[in-house]
Amino acid sequence: MYVNFWVNNTLENYSFFILFSIGITLVYLFSKRVLREQRKKSLIVSALYSIKTPVHVFFAFYLGSFFLAIDGLVGILLHNIAIVVLAYQIIISIKELEEHYFTLHPEIDKPEEEREVIDNIRNAISITLLIIAVVFVLSNLGFNVSALLTGLGIGGVAVAFAAQNILRDLFSYMTILIDKPIQRGDEVQVGEFWGRVKKIGIRTTRLKGSGGKEIVISNEKITDASLENLSRTTRRMVVFNVPLSPASTEKQLLELPKKIEELFAEIDKTKFTRAYIKQIDDTSLDLSITYFVNTRSFQKYSEVHHIVNVRLMGLFKREKIKLAEIVKTFNY
Repeated sequence: MYVNFWVNNTLENYSFFILFSIGITLVYLFSKRVLREQRKKSLIVSALYSIKTPVHVFFAFYLGSFFLAIDGLVGILLHNIAIVVLAYQIIISIKELEEHYFTLHPEIDKPEEEREVIDNIRNAISITLLIIAVVFVLSNLGFNVSALLTGLGIGGVAVAFAAQNILRDLFSYMTILIDKPIQRGDEVQVGEFWGRVKKIGIRTTRLKGSGGKEIVISNEKITDASLENLSRTTRRMVVFNVPLSPASTEKQLLELPKKIEELFAEIDKTKFTRAYIKQIDDTSLDLSITYFVNTRSFQKYSEVHHIVNVRLMGLFKREKIKLAEIVKTFNY
């Protein structure tokens, strides 16, 4: 095989091979030197600069090898290496062009969420190119790619069942990106969890809760659960219940809403809405209170609600209204 390689090529073949390879390499190096100042202004020049010198030298000699008669394993190996190197260079060029595009257009470089989307798309393209390169290489090496893909398809059925939650989170991620119910930095309440959005990932969203703790919530839960974006409102509605003793008199209960309204008039940043007996049973009278806090801050809301609770306790003591005694029954 190696003897045929040397015998089948003449001195003229080698001359063209060497001159072409060296010429292409010199043109590339000269172009990079001349166009250095244009790198920050042109996408084409930026793409040229993204080609690594070893990659360019390899392809210069690879294209030059077309002047040679290369058969057998050497030709197949060289072709396969070229495919892998080309896929690698395309991945590098895509990343370079994306970064260069945002350098040329700084006005669109504002929401970091959009940069994350682009990064995820770019990574998906990179993985796709790598898969294509691997398939090409395996095919050229003589493997039965069709049979291999069929086997992967059968195994993929089992993987699909295991990946249902991942796919649901992925679709929820796309929903968050399109509808934008939340963005990085927003203060949100998701069910029982409160925090400031730290990162929106493909599968999960991370919140920074009170005390600096990190809360990780699946994207599916964010799109399906009751979500309150506290950063997009100027006030918070608060609804809570207070269990009163059934021993409370009719006069006390009739006068109580008015006295609660007067209590809220003395508390800054609050607006009273209503107070009424919501439910009656043998053990308690459920007093429902609704009011608004004129703030976006969860910390400020907590401080105000604490004051409200303390003032209510004082009101109940002055009016001699007792809280219900909650009795818990344990079965053994």
